[in-house]
Amino acid sequence: MPNKDEVLARLDTSDGKLALAMRNYLNAKRHQWDSLTKHRALLAPQFRIEKEMQRCDILTGKLNEKMSASYEKKKSAFTADLAKLGALDPMKVLLRGYSRVTDKEGKTVDSVKCVNIKDEVLISVSDGLLRSVVTSVENKEGK
Repeated sequence: MPNKDEVLARLDTSDGKLALAMRNYLNAKRHQWDSLTKHRALLAPQFRIEKEMQRCDILTGKLNEKMSASYEKKKSAFTADLAKLGALDPMKVLLRGYSRVTDKEGKTVDSVKCVNIKDEVLISVSDGLLRSVVTSVENKEGK
């Protein structure tokens, strides 16, 4: 069995350690409390609100710039595609002086082999239709 004096000595040592730990814990919490109460955001929340509003304004400006650039890029691509499509428009091709020749059934005549002498052909031009009769057929040399 332990000696009474030894037990009392251990208790005194433990009591001192516990008191020191409590003081250190309370000092740390007091320091933490002081830091929090002196923090700029707690002392002046309006400052934090203004700072975040400025950040929001900057981000809104950047977003608007990016959206405008994206819009202009897509608009430019659309205009280019529209021009390409316009060049393929059959009516615009006819307006440039070209025509489309078909037989009576509406099949495109793309070779002299598609018609015979006295066949009726239809010639589509920009402002109407011409009906013609084939009077002669001439092959290109070598074909």
